[in-house]
Amino acid sequence: MRTRAASSSLLLPTVVAVFLGSTHVSRATPSTPSGALKVKAYGGLARRAFPVYLSFRVQGAGPVSVKLTMRLRSKVAVSSGAKLVDPVYSTRQVRRAMVRRNVPAGRYTYCAVATDRAGHRTKGCAYYRVV
Repeated sequence: MRTRAASSSLLLPTVVAVFLGSTHVSRATPSTPSGALKVKAYGGLARRAFPVYLSFRVQGAGPVSVKLTMRLRSKVAVSSGAKLVDPVYSTRQVRRAMVRRNVPAGRYTYCAVATDRAGHRTKGCAYYRVV
C-alpha cells in the first residue's frame, strides 16, 4: 500500500506537466531565498571593567540592523547595536563595548539578532565567559 500511495503522489504532477506541455517536473520544496538573513555570533572571554570585543558575521540582501546583547539569565551585562548597509558573510564584524564592574562573573549568553528592512529576524548565540 505504501508504494502505491507514494507513486500516486508523483503521478499527479507528472500528468499535469504532460497535459500542460512542460518537460520539467518540479515538486514544491521549501527553499531558502537568496536574500535570507544569516547570522553567527562568536564567543570569548571578558574581564569586568575592561573593554570587550563582540564579534559576529551577518549576511543579508540589503541594509541590516544588528542588536548585540550579553546576558546572564535576565541581567544584561553588555548591550550594543550596529547598522550595516550591505553585509557580507565572509567579513567578521567586531564591535567594542564595556563590561560593567558590578556584573557577576560567570558564563554569559551572547546573542546577535539581525533584522532586515522587511522585518525578518534571525538570531545567533554563543557563550561568553566573564571573569
